Amino acid sequence: MKKNYSTHTVISYEYDLDQFLAFLCDHDCSTGLADITTTQVRRFIQNQLGKQKQKPRSINRKISCLKSFTKYCIREKFLSNNFMDSIEKPKFDDNLPVYMTLDDLKQLFRSIENDDSSLSIRNEVMIKLLATTGMRRSELVALTWEQINLSNQTIRVFGKGKKERLLPLHAALIPLLYEYKETLREFQIYPTEPVFLNKNGVSLNPRGLHLIFKKALEKAGLPPLSLFITSFTPYLCNAYAAGK
Repeated sequence: MKKNYSTHTVISYEYDLDQFLAFLCDHDCSTGLADITTTQVRRFIQNQLGKQKQKPRSINRKISCLKSFTKYCIREKFLSNNFMDSIEKPKFDDNLPVYMTLDDLKQLFRSIENDDSSLSIRNEVMIKLLATTGMRRSELVALTWEQINLSNQTIRVFGKGKKERLLPLHAALIPLLYEYKETLREFQIYPTEPVFLNKNGVSLNPRGLHLIFKKALEKAGLPPLSLFITSFTPYLCNAYAAGK
């Protein structure tokens, strides 16, 4: 199927693909089509918005470019997995969002690690899971224990349209998850039970998670972020772990 893109659009798309390729190379990522992940795309978008100060219109064009590119590759059988499936064009307000830096992340992690409130271990697990996997709020609050495989260090999530993804668990999360399980009652860790509960002992919802994150930022002395924690990227967490 041919698309009647203008010459300007074709040139812009070529530029966007070159930028994405350069980003992968700069971050020591494989440039093989089969190796590209959704997380890397999110990292690229964050980099373009944060460090590169790209305008919302340019960001949306880059996303459209990558979506068209992956569809073409799948149609031509160059690619079997569409790494753009769960990437959506962000909705922008007039003001640019505020983004978390590595220093911000260190500050937040130090704060939650030193928190001694009754639900501190739950909050630490949730925030670090979001930070290291890039999963959505809705995916995190819907997690059940049967989706987490501590032995294989993987986590299975179901996105929009019940699309299944297998995500790696960061090594630092394994002992933390074991510690968290120890704080729960036996019936609360049955395979079909939700992993995260609110203060009343029932399943957490996305709004509750947002409020927990907001309070964690306040406690850490950080400004509220207009872009939620799913913009955290594994390379930030790996850099944090390496520097400890």
